[in-house]
Amino acid sequence: TNASITGFAGTGINLNSIDAVVLTNTTSSQNGKGLNATTITSFSDTDGLYNGNVDGGIMLTGVTGEVDLTRTEASDNDSDSNNVGTGFAADTVGGKVTILGSTFDGGGTAPQENGVTLNAITGDITIGDSGAFSTSISGNTGAGLEVTNSATSNVSLTNVTADNNGGNGISLTDVADVDFTGVSASSSG
Repeated sequence: TNASITGFAGTGINLNSIDAVVLTNTTSSQNGKGLNATTITSFSDTDGLYNGNVDGGIMLTGVTGEVDLTRTEASDNDSDSNNVGTGFAADTVGGKVTILGSTFDGGGTAPQENGVTLNAITGDITIGDSGAFSTSISGNTGAGLEVTNSATSNVSLTNVTADNNGGNGISLTDVADVDFTGVSASSSG
């Protein structure tokens, strides 16, 4: 809570083989990577900032439970412009993924390859508002939102903007049901 890690050549926050991760008002910006977590039981971030990192904002691999992001910002995370940085990436999640009122934009102070990539998610995926904050996944050089290999996941997007991405604004491959309300994905691809 209230931690600030900036200016490291490596990863600002590196977590491996631990239980629940709960972060509030955490900043891990202008590092090699913002946050990398592998083999954890669950992940929650509220009001975190993961901006301007060299090769990615938040990277999660092997989460057995749920992933929750609320008003999280992970933007401009390819500061060396080598087409590697993604704002938020989650691979192999055993529970649901919920993203509310968060920002994963590129094109600000530095580019960002992809906004959000989700692969092999078992639970439902919900992306939407947190009060007055909507979710923005725009201006990335690659994809805005990409979900793959998540055949048991129902995907619900509410008031999500995925405009002006170099690749697809929203790409969903191998998911269960899909529900869109108030979604914009213009001028992408």
